[in-house]
Amino acid sequence: MAFYHARSMSTVDTVGGLAAFQGRGAGTDAERRAARWLCDQLEAGGRDARLEPFWCRPNWALANLWHVALGLIGSLVSVSSARAGGAIVLVALLSTIADALTGRSLGRLLTPERASQNVVSETGAQSRRVRLIITANYDAGRT
Repeated sequence: MAFYHARSMSTVDTVGGLAAFQGRGAGTDAERRAARWLCDQLEAGGRDARLEPFWCRPNWALANLWHVALGLIGSLVSVSSARAGGAIVLVALLSTIADALTGRSLGRLLTPERASQNVVSETGAQSRRVRLIITANYDAGRT
């Protein structure tokens, strides 16, 4: 999320500039370049801006694939041992629910961890009035 003075750049210019970074999914090089670009645009508009790095596991599709595989294994094991198969399916279900609610699960632990960053520009006592321009993530999903 970025806050900046309205005179620094129009919304259309911001959207157009971000669209130029093809494939800017979370944790990608394109996302890092887009974050640096946004930070530079804020600074060019007279704002103090910075990047705050953090680590994430953005590949939710692969995490869900691990949950599906675990559930399938559990269903196959249940043919010979209902309790063991049921326990495996239960672990897959609980892990899927944990992933949906918290973003942390067994499936996520099996996905690669990537560095990402937030673009931050805070208002201070010396800052002039600002207007919220960007209200969504600047990275883009894989769709």
